[in-house]
Amino acid sequence: MQSGCDDYVTKPFAENSLFDKLAQHLSLRYLYMEEPQTEQVRSQIVWQSQSPDQAHLTVQDLQIMPLDWIDSLSQAARVIDEATLHQLIDQIPEQTHQLATALRRLVDNFQFEAIVKLTQP
Repeated sequence: MQSGCDDYVTKPFAENSLFDKLAQHLSLRYLYMEEPQTEQVRSQIVWQSQSPDQAHLTVQDLQIMPLDWIDSLSQAARVIDEATLHQLIDQIPEQTHQLATALRRLVDNFQFEAIVKLTQP
C-alpha cells in the first residue's frame, strides 16, 4: 500500500475475487449469462482425475456428517483455510474413506468453490 498499490489479492485466489477487485477499482460492471442446468448437474461436482475413472461427489454424499460439520466445512472453504479443511476431512469416519479422499482431492486442487457449492442446502 505504501508503494502505491490500491489493493491486493492473496494466492491462491478465486477468479471471482480478482474480477471483484478489478470492478471495484475500475468502476466496472459485469454482465453474466447463465446457462440452463438441470437440478442433477447443479448438485453434482465432477472433476477429472489422473486415473481413467471419474470421481463424482454430490450434496447427498455429505449428509452422513452432522450439519455443524458441514457448516464448518463450508466456512473453511469460503475463506480458503486449507488447514481447517484437512482437519475437518480427518473427522470423516473410516468406513466412508471415499468421501474423505474426494474432498481432499478438491482441497489439493484448489477447488474451494466446489466445496462451497456442495455444502449449500
